[in-house]
Amino acid sequence: MNLLFFIFTFITIIFEIAGQYLFKLSYETYNNDNLFNKYIVKIIKNYFNNNKNIFIILGVLFYSITGYFVYKLLAFGHIGIINIIWHLMHFIALFLVGYFFFGETLNKKKIVALIFAIISIVLFMIDGLH
Repeated sequence: MNLLFFIFTFITIIFEIAGQYLFKLSYETYNNDNLFNKYIVKIIKNYFNNNKNIFIILGVLFYSITGYFVYKLLAFGHIGIINIIWHLMHFIALFLVGYFFFGETLNKKKIVALIFAIISIVLFMIDGLH
């Protein structure tokens, strides 16, 4: 497996997760009990004069950067396989962010789905991405 594939996948997921994290922070109805969330919100609101729209603007910016790394990922194989691997890794990361940062729950069905996602990633990667 190509190291660049993993690097681009990781960078893509980081920017995409950061974008969605900021989108979630733009809503006042989420559970803000997490110390990390409070710290990030405080920094962004203080730095940008309490302008909540900055969460959305930064989220869109991060998604734009994600697009560039998706372009780079497509050099490693078929569009369908690359996108499935990237999205499954992205969904696993989103489950973890939701669980640890926003207090979202994982039930048995979600855990089984995560296991199937991991199995799918392994099967696609064994195939060599093409």
